[in-house]
Amino acid sequence: MAAETQLLGFVPPDREVRIGQIVEVSGLSYKTVYTGLQSLALRGLLEHRRTGWTHLYRLNLASPAVAKHLEMTEVERGEAFLHFHGDAFRQAFDGFIRDLESRTVPVIGVIALGGTQSLWPALMLILPEKEGYGLSIQQAAAAQGLRVVTLGRRILLTLLSRGLSEPVDLRLTESARYGPLLYGYEALVGLRIHALREAREGEQPPPEKTAPSAPHPRTQPAGGPP
Repeated sequence: MAAETQLLGFVPPDREVRIGQIVEVSGLSYKTVYTGLQSLALRGLLEHRRTGWTHLYRLNLASPAVAKHLEMTEVERGEAFLHFHGDAFRQAFDGFIRDLESRTVPVIGVIALGGTQSLWPALMLILPEKEGYGLSIQQAAAAQGLRVVTLGRRILLTLLSRGLSEPVDLRLTESARYGPLLYGYEALVGLRIHALREAREGEQPPPEKTAPSAPHPRTQPAGGPP
């Protein structure tokens, strides 16, 4: 069962995948992948449909087990991100979070915005509402030498659901959807799942295709083509 659950890591949360795609990225055999995905679908962790001969799978975002899987995946990504940027950045980030807590700033979560070779990565700080804590956030960030962009929950949901079209906002949209989470994993994963489920509900389901059936032997001409 543990091996089957590992297959979830090869199924992205925002689209369907075919068995062959999982085989290619996982290096596992077709039979192993097919059996594992079918088992996950029976357990309610994946949604499954067929179009012709093709089996299509996607995460069942209504499953608590899938939500926990996505949360733990983000914990691992966040830890790897912090480790990559070194102890000094981790200490600065931890100090920033402690300072915000001491100032009773209601932080929902933090998403990494990325960085350069010469600069620490910027941070996207998510609050219930953007207004009201600007000075406290500026002081806490300046004390640790961090660059912070503050967003309210409503704007984050806009980024997750439909994004913003201005070039300066494209980076925010990409980070909101795919950037490593560094704090508030459960809350931020929940918001990402909420946006994905709304997007799915707005989709028009594709028409189901059935696999072509072979002609019955008796319907085939005995003498072949004239």
